Amino acid sequence: MAKGYLGLTIELHHPSPRPGRAPGRDWGLAAATTYWPILRAFVNLADQGAAEVATVAVSASWLALASDPVARSSARAELDRLATKTGDSRGDQADELCDYWDSLRQFVVDRHGDDPLDALRRAGESGAIEIVPTTSSYTWIPTFATDRLTAKALVAPAVAEHERILGLPADGLWLPHQAYLPDFDRLIAESNCRYFGVDSHAFRRGTVRPPVDLLGPLITSCGVAAFGIDPEPTRALVHPQAGYAQDLRYLNIASGSIAVGEHADRFVDSWIAHAERSAAGRSFDQPPFSLVTIAARDLGENWTLGGDFLEAVLKRFSRFNPDGWIATTPGRYLDRFPRGPLGRPGPSAGGGLSIHPGGGDIADRCHEAALILEIAIANLAVDDRRARMIVAEMTRSLLAATALDWNTAPHAKIEPREGLQRSQEHLDRFAELAAKLASGRLDQASTVQVDPHGDYLASLDPAALLDPLDRAFAKGRFIN
Repeated sequence: MAKGYLGLTIELHHPSPRPGRAPGRDWGLAAATTYWPILRAFVNLADQGAAEVATVAVSASWLALASDPVARSSARAELDRLATKTGDSRGDQADELCDYWDSLRQFVVDRHGDDPLDALRRAGESGAIEIVPTTSSYTWIPTFATDRLTAKALVAPAVAEHERILGLPADGLWLPHQAYLPDFDRLIAESNCRYFGVDSHAFRRGTVRPPVDLLGPLITSCGVAAFGIDPEPTRALVHPQAGYAQDLRYLNIASGSIAVGEHADRFVDSWIAHAERSAAGRSFDQPPFSLVTIAARDLGENWTLGGDFLEAVLKRFSRFNPDGWIATTPGRYLDRFPRGPLGRPGPSAGGGLSIHPGGGDIADRCHEAALILEIAIANLAVDDRRARMIVAEMTRSLLAATALDWNTAPHAKIEPREGLQRSQEHLDRFAELAAKLASGRLDQASTVQVDPHGDYLASLDPAALLDPLDRAFAKGRFIN
């Protein structure tokens, strides 16, 4: 039996454009410099027959952008620009950089036809990675999931969209910011997902003291496993001043390739050493499992070889050592060891994010909109196609307004003031649609171009978000 297991989760997320606007250049830059190099690492491991080397948590907005032809063209244009710019330069490493971008462009265009979903699906179907959805909106769960309707809308549509687009089952659900609200696990169970991850502080202060700390799951009363995410193994990687990407060797492709191997070995070796220190003196009924997460932004943007670093780490994971620590995913760990102590994490604490994001009142406005939406859904007629289309778009607008992803993606840094403005634009769109619905005159002209969100949660069915008791209660409510 292995000494223990290591679980690495990579988060793929990108903020949605403003309402009704096409994807901007930020997606193209992020795809060219971050997402495609990460996807190439996954596909390369799949081609080599690797299994269970990582979990990939994909957000609904990332899936929507990856499905968008305009966004795909933007990424292709950025790859062409980078390859041309490098080829025209006369620096010492012009040839190496040109080879790098040409190789990536060949992978993107010739092998996958500019379709990032094709590459992601290939790696997932091979078993090299386990792909799970993030909630419908990259939000702060304790702030926005207090309404039953909003909470359900954050889970069920995300799982359904994940399975529709990728054709792969969702075994777990990844929580944005690893933030948790008690009883959220029940909604996860209702969507047939088996696990989620939470930050270490919430995990440790739950209903029971975890007997093996972060090295094993808690099993909640509804049967869903909660895993605590250990922040320690990734500190050296993501440190803003001393992180791996700051190594000056990465300014040159040749020396950077050497640094990649050194940093990959250092990352894995230090992680194993940390896990063994954490396990020392504890009694285990089953092998320990150490789970960490890395956001895509920490593997790209200005770190040209971040994707190569990830591939080197995953190659280390793919070397099976029956007497040591080996890689797996939370789902495969549960397949082997489905038991654990009964308990659930405590609520996540989030400072300003948990009260007034950006110092504004956007949370209060979203809760008011959720009340209106609940009543609108409760009064939907089964055969009223146009009304259902309006309410579905109201739901997407509300979910988009709750997004607190202002600094979560490469090349898409958003200041809090701009983030609040974006949220308000989505709520303005919600109010416009609510007024159309209340007018009762939903002719063809009133519903033209009702959907400005493109492929974001395209299959969302608002009628499925209320159970019979919720619907009966909402029907009896009124708004002054």
